[in-house]
Amino acid sequence: MRLGVVGLGRMGLPIARNLVSAGFNVSVHDTVDERMLAAAPARAVSDAVELAASVDVLITVLPGAPEVEKFMTAEVIAALDGVWLDLTSNDPRVAERIAALGVEAVGAPMG
Repeated sequence: MRLGVVGLGRMGLPIARNLVSAGFNVSVHDTVDERMLAAAPARAVSDAVELAASVDVLITVLPGAPEVEKFMTAEVIAALDGVWLDLTSNDPRVAERIAALGVEAVGAPMG
């Protein structure tokens, strides 16, 4: 199973590292290059669409609804041939709008 983790801040980076340690094939994406390098040996992917196209499960761990809306574009959704697992403390209305665009979604916000 190929996993993609988007958002490598205080919560996302440890999640990515733990998934790598557990033996998963992990790719990562963040707007800050240094964060992607810190997730090594996970594969850093600077293009969001490329990341979505290369994974079975796309995990978002972003600060909030605005960042989720900015990342989950129509192009990202179209490229994703898998499930979106949103760990963001997201606005349910935003998550529903994105899911309605044709992505299988599971919301599991962390507090």
